[in-house]
Formats: sequence, C-alpha cells, structure tokens
Amino acid sequence: MAEPTTLAERIQATNVSLRARASAVQMRSLDWFITINLAMLMTVRWIQDAEFAYYMIVMAVLLVILWRWLRRFDYSAGLLVAVEMGLFAHFAGGLIYYGAEGLRLYSHIFWGIRFDKIVHAYSCMVLVFFTWRSLQMADVELKPGLMWMLPVFALGAGAFWEIVEFMAVVNIELTGVGDYINNTGDLIADFLGAIVATLIIAIRSDRAGRKRV
Repeated sequence: MAEPTTLAERIQATNVSLRARASAVQMRSLDWFITINLAMLMTVRWIQDAEFAYYMIVMAVLLVILWRWLRRFDYSAGLLVAVEMGLFAHFAGGLIYYGAEGLRLYSHIFWGIRFDKIVHAYSCMVLVFFTWRSLQMADVELKPGLMWMLPVFALGAGAFWEIVEFMAVVNIELTGVGDYINNTGDLIADFLGAIVATLIIAIRSDRAGRKRV
C-alpha cells in the first residue's frame, strides 16, 4: 500500500489508525461482565466464611482465564444476564440464612425440589447455551450427530466443580458441601439441565434448517 503523501491523505490515515486503536480497546460486553463480577468478588464480605472465600478465589481465577480466552467474542447482554443470575443464585444459596431453623437458602425446598438442585440444573442449562453461542461465533459447526458433546461438556464442568468442593471438604472444617448422595444429586441436576438446553438448541437448529431449505 502506497504511503500517504498529501496532508489530506496523512490526516485520513491517522484517523483510520485512531479508529482501529479505539476499536481494539473498546470495552465489550464480556469485559464489563468480568469487571463487574471481579469487583463484586473482591468487595463481598466473604472473609467471614472460609469455604466461600475459597470458592470465590477459584471463581475469580476461572473468570480471568475465560476472559482471556473468550474476549474476542461479543456476547449478547441477555446471555450474560442469564449467566449472572446463575452466579448470584450460587452465592446467595450458600451465604443467605433464613427461616425458623436458620438454614441456608441451598437447603430450602421450592416446588418439591431443593434450591441447590435448581441452581445446578439452571447453571448447566445456561452453560450449554453459552458454549453453543461461543462455538457459533468461532465458526465451529456442531452437526446434529455431535450435539451430545454439549451435555457431556456441561457435565464435565459440573464434575470439575464437585472436585473443587471436595477439596474444600478435605482442607476446610465445617463445610456445607454435603455427602456423596448430595454430590451425585448435583451431577444428576447438572445433566438434566444440560439435556433440556441441548434439546432446545437441537429443535431450534432443526427449525432454522427447514426454513433455509
């Protein structure tokens, strides 16, 4: 490309360069999401609960890793709000105590289901949608025969979090993690939520394919 010679060409080239730099540093929706959540993790009164202090440190590290990896994608505000609701529900479940017996929100039952299981199912539903959207923006086409990879990935993420909780049980006294049956129930809730989200994606993809034909 020829170098600008006239003053007008130089000004135009400078403006193009400045616009490119501004675009490179422009805050994306994921940037705001990560910034807000890291700020909340640092300001919440987690110091009073060693178990959740540990969870918040792990969560902060994961958020930074995901931000570095996924920053090139521009996620919709709706999807990030859905993720945020899952994060709020997770920490509210462990930090809010109420009722006559003073139980954690996680231990309360709504519609016949423990709040803990509701959060697990919801979180894995959102994780499947988030993963699917990330694959789309990365131009990775997941064919119908490979849709099973979505719930498997979500279940793997759920299993990873159970390992995080197991490390809390091993190293921290008086955790609220629960027993083997509780952890297995968490994984079942993860799987059911992931399956529901995958079915929704598969149905929508099938309908979109029919419309294109």
